[in-house]
Amino acid sequence: MILGNTGVGKSTLVNKILKSNLAKTDKHKPCTMGKPKSYESETAKGIRMWDSRGIENGKYNLEAANKEVIDTINNLIKDNDPDKFIHCIWYCIHSNRFTNEEMDNLISFYNSYTDKLPIIIVFTIAENPKKTNGMIDYVQKEFNKKKQINIYEEQNDVKFLKVLAKKSKILKENIESYGIHNLMNETCECAKIGIERACIQSLMKQGEKMLKEEFREIF
Repeated sequence: MILGNTGVGKSTLVNKILKSNLAKTDKHKPCTMGKPKSYESETAKGIRMWDSRGIENGKYNLEAANKEVIDTINNLIKDNDPDKFIHCIWYCIHSNRFTNEEMDNLISFYNSYTDKLPIIIVFTIAENPKKTNGMIDYVQKEFNKKKQINIYEEQNDVKFLKVLAKKSKILKENIESYGIHNLMNETCECAKIGIERACIQSLMKQGEKMLKEEFREIF
């Protein structure tokens, strides 16, 4: 599942990973509307990605985003198929801009989800790696000050990664895309944790169902 503010390049990242132009993109306005939408591609078998609406302060805020994400996750859990569960979340941040309000959104989101799903913070549109490293250092420092400690702290350490999903051009210099391979490697590691939790949750639901059936016969 991919989350983040409007204009951070979530849909572009989806298309890059799946090697297909499935998600609509636009530099100037939000494209993904409605509830989170899943994408799969024949060119990237084994990957299912959920794109979500961009968080817009005052319009589609974090509270609304949380509700839609929670509803999506819970609906998938109801099917009780661990393979269909969401196993990892990417929270995307634009490499060239980040406000105090966005930091509050990030902290709130992390505190709500870190005990449920592994999270990777992805710095997108990283056209200048050195400037992006400075942004990562700043966000990581502020994040570590404010984040809530959780029971999975050692197992589920948050990753801070940078990517340029689509090649760019700055002052006649071509900047090739990068960071995708590293992002996918880290995602595979995080997904192992997410899959483990999904299987445990599935077994708990099966056990709960069996207990209900057993007690129904008794009473």
